[in-house]
Amino acid sequence: MERGDYAPEFPLQWALKDVDLYVTIPFAGPSLVYTNLTGHPTLVTRCGMLNGSPQSVEFTGNLYQEAAILRLALAYEQATDWHKQWPAVLKAIEVVL
Repeated sequence: MERGDYAPEFPLQWALKDVDLYVTIPFAGPSLVYTNLTGHPTLVTRCGMLNGSPQSVEFTGNLYQEAAILRLALAYEQATDWHKQWPAVLKAIEVVL
């Protein structure tokens, strides 16, 4: 049995075989199950703040294509400044230290 073969009649790696990259909300929905069972690379980075809490976005790439999501995430972070913003509670801790 190969990695990603959850059931012999439907290997999960086939679910993403025609996808170069997709963007989703991290730790939600079926993507967490797919990536854990198939080994598809994922990367999570911040995409904003909501009521003072950081929000995240997840990039999932094709098998063995880690470089593609790393390039996308780098371009995203260079185009935005979300990765530089911190919740107020962490700023208060830094001042105390």
